[in-house]
Formats: sequence, C-alpha cells, structure tokens
Amino acid sequence: MTVHHCRRPARRAAALLGVASVIVTGSIVGAQAAAAGPQRVDPGAGLLATSVPASTSPAPRPSTPTQTPTMPQDRAGCEAAYEVLSEWPGGFVAQVRVVNVSTFSSLEGWTVRVELPAGEATHAWSSTVVTDADGATFRAASWNSFLTSRGTAEFGFQGTGSPTPGTVTCSATPR
Repeated sequence: MTVHHCRRPARRAAALLGVASVIVTGSIVGAQAAAAGPQRVDPGAGLLATSVPASTSPAPRPSTPTQTPTMPQDRAGCEAAYEVLSEWPGGFVAQVRVVNVSTFSSLEGWTVRVELPAGEATHAWSSTVVTDADGATFRAASWNSFLTSRGTAEFGFQGTGSPTPGTVTCSATPR
C-alpha cells in the first residue's frame, strides 16, 4: 500500500491562511487510493487543521470579579425551648432548654420568661424563679449561668393549672 503525503509544506499553508503555523492531525488511508495508483489528493480531505494566530500574546482571559471574603453574621443571644414532661388534672412538670445561638460568643447570666395565661410556676430547679400574674421569670443558677458558643443549659419547674404557655423568651449578656 502506498501512502501519499500532501506536497505543500505546513509553512506554505500557514502563509496562505495568514497565521503563524498550522497544526494538522489525521491521515489519509484507503485501499482504493492505493489500488488506483498515484492520485491527486485534496490537501484538506480527511484532515483536521487548527490555526494558531500570528500574534505572540496570549488570548485575554475573562475577568472574574474579586470577592472579599466576609465573616458570617453571628447571631447573638439565646433561645428557649419549652417542653411539658408530664401533666395531670390541675398540674404539670415542664422543662426548658436554653441554647446559646452564637457561633463565636459566650453568654453569661441568661433569663427566660414563660407566660402562663392559665397556670402558675410553683417550684423550680436549676434556676431561680419569680412569679407574677402573667407567668414566671427564671434566672440561671450560679453554676449554669455561663454558656459557651452553642452551649446549652436546662431547668425545670412544677406548675399548677394549664401547662400551655404563651410566649417563651430568652435574654442573656454576651461575654
């Protein structure tokens, strides 16, 4: 089998195309071409040509805006989750979990307010309690008043009446 190469050099092809060089990949192979003997071959048939511009400077890259990294906003303070542990006619036991919602800051001296529209807190543990006509205010004990970042504390209380709370709020001092 005879393989015929294009007689035009790559430089001449590049000059004709107006580029610095031509990169050619592929080959022309065929049993029919070899059997028929020497034939005139179209220089571009069966070839893939990629042109490279004559300019020596690299193509400009698309610009991407530079973003200044920012720290996420830290939520300050605490949240309180109220849960009824047990209930009987005329009374109940509830537990409250206090959570420091800050990712970066500690808290000192949390206070939770539980509105009890149809009830009253009568005894508390792991906190001190002050009651009034609308509900109760619980303050941290000396040993659980400090909450690290994402830290928690729990306290509980016994109450009379309905355990259904109104609003439950939490406040604390950042440290």
